Amino acid sequence: MSKSKKFRNLIFNLHRYLGLVIGLIAIIVCLTGSLLVFGVDINNFAFAHKYGAVIPQGVHGVSLQENRLPLSMLVDKVKAAHVNESDFQIGGIFPYGNYYDSTPKLDVPAAIGDFLVDPYTGKLLAQNPSWFGTEFFGKVYELHVALLMGNAGSYMNGVAATLTVILIVTGIVLWPGWRKLTSGFKIKWNAHPKRLNFDIHKVIGIILGVVLLLPVGTGAWWNFPLFDSFMNAIFTPVNAIASIFTPQTPQTVDSPVTASTPTPG
Repeated sequence: MSKSKKFRNLIFNLHRYLGLVIGLIAIIVCLTGSLLVFGVDINNFAFAHKYGAVIPQGVHGVSLQENRLPLSMLVDKVKAAHVNESDFQIGGIFPYGNYYDSTPKLDVPAAIGDFLVDPYTGKLLAQNPSWFGTEFFGKVYELHVALLMGNAGSYMNGVAATLTVILIVTGIVLWPGWRKLTSGFKIKWNAHPKRLNFDIHKVIGIILGVVLLLPVGTGAWWNFPLFDSFMNAIFTPVNAIASIFTPQTPQTVDSPVTASTPTPG
């Protein structure tokens, strides 16, 4: 047997058994990750179903964003609901919804303290809003990051992600399209189910393989702090080169410090 054949058989067996070992963990992480991606949309849908939908109201010539009520007015409405509570304080304001994404959204309520407020009409939609998804997505996140097993699960995910990187790389090496491009993308739909499964696997694998390296590789980095030095060794020179082409504002020792000024309203 030639050396190239032996090497290919070695890569093939490594690819096969890695797939068997990490398959279950990969399914759990991928499904929960997909669910988390749409978590904000599911959250907004559930709030709209339970407390009422926010309907953007625009005026001719005025954008929907500009037609929102001033934030100070929304805060005053919440304060008015607690006028008899001398110790009431607002602990947080989320003008575009109660989540981490601060991108303006047109059809979600403002979350001010423990209230949901329609940003167009000022109507108080709910106090102390909650739904089962708040706890549900918390568990989904824990399952995604640590398999509900704390630090042990986090390291297991890190190992699985590292092995998945090897799985993807070996799959790319084994792709038959390197020998003949057409065979790498050909699917025999009328073939035996086992052959059909192989063809679908090779086509989807080569299309998504490179893309999957990004979330899988960063997932391994996330769960293994030991990768920090390795990643810094890669990105430090990249950032240094990027800084050369990034316009810099000249500064001197005597340059005055500009203070930020709050915008009225």
